[in-house]
Amino acid sequence: SPITDRMPEATAKPTTPHCFTCVVCACPLEGTSFIVDKRCSVCSEPIMPEPGRDETVRVVALDKNFHMKCYKCEDCGKALSIEADDNGCFPLDGHVLCRKCHSARAQT
Repeated sequence: SPITDRMPEATAKPTTPHCFTCVVCACPLEGTSFIVDKRCSVCSEPIMPEPGRDETVRVVALDKNFHMKCYKCEDCGKALSIEADDNGCFPLDGHVLCRKCHSARAQT
């Protein structure tokens, strides 16, 4: 079943400043807020808070990360519930599917 977790910005100060540097511009990150890079397996965009927000929700299913808005059935595009209910994810062979599409694939 999918796990959601709130991902606040990381603001811990490392003991050795040069260990934490930005992967894009190589600036040291000591004392600045930075975000652990998690990318959505659907749109490949980083999962990070919206401007002005300090936390975001990411969905983790099948060891993949998803934006809430990207977490949907691969076949029909129906948005999936993050609850373990009939509207949630019914994975099959690593694919994220709704219950109906899972049944259709399982029968072929």
